[in-house]
Amino acid sequence: MLASAPRGAGCVVLAAFRYYFWLCCFAWMTAMAQDVWRAFRLSHTQLRVAGGAETRRFLVYSLCCWLVPAAPVALVVALDQLEPRGVPEAFLPRLGHPWCWFSQRKSLLVFLAAPVALLIVMNVVFFATTAVLIAGLSRGAATAARASASLRRQRYCSVVRLAAVMGLAWVTAILAPHLQWEPLWYLSVILTSLQGVFIFLAFTCRATVLQEVRARAPTLLQRTATLITRRPPPPAPAVSLDHLHSDQDVSSSTL
Repeated sequence: MLASAPRGAGCVVLAAFRYYFWLCCFAWMTAMAQDVWRAFRLSHTQLRVAGGAETRRFLVYSLCCWLVPAAPVALVVALDQLEPRGVPEAFLPRLGHPWCWFSQRKSLLVFLAAPVALLIVMNVVFFATTAVLIAGLSRGAATAARASASLRRQRYCSVVRLAAVMGLAWVTAILAPHLQWEPLWYLSVILTSLQGVFIFLAFTCRATVLQEVRARAPTLLQRTATLITRRPPPPAPAVSLDHLHSDQDVSSSTL
């Protein structure tokens, strides 16, 4: 049975794409966490830097992170358009009715909150295990493995920051509609709308970048001040037409 409520096709497509790309974001975050954990595990157990087959591993990650989220999206779109009789009304997504997103809370919990919660739990497990490996590597690993540990720690911290930014935003976004607590709504809106700012602060505003900016700031300020205070060259003196006519008369009389 097709949906009887009038909905715009463009709004349904937009909701499906939003759902797909959010699942892809969390899938890639989990893949990054797993890759960092794998690298530290190899450094800890085999005392070597994980290398080789990076292209093949990236292709595997790409297939998983781009294709696996398509399965729940296809299921959601099929349920939304066909509305099978055996599925309770509360679990139908109702995409695009009345807004370009899920319109049923229970369907949002089943199709978005549950997968995201599972991925967040997997990330927490990977992060905790990686932290244990880092501690063990710092205590008793070989020199070659310790030499690359600092770079791996930086990568680990980057993934942790990304997970914190995305995970906290979506945890508050999922809890706010169900707890109906107004401060949580404000926190959810701030975290979700300013994710780009938080990612910039977490990944760009590093110590090395700030040191580079601090080192170049005096030169940039000096150049800017020079450009501002530089006076334009004086204009060329205007030539009077009467003076030109007098010069022409003198030259003609001389001839």
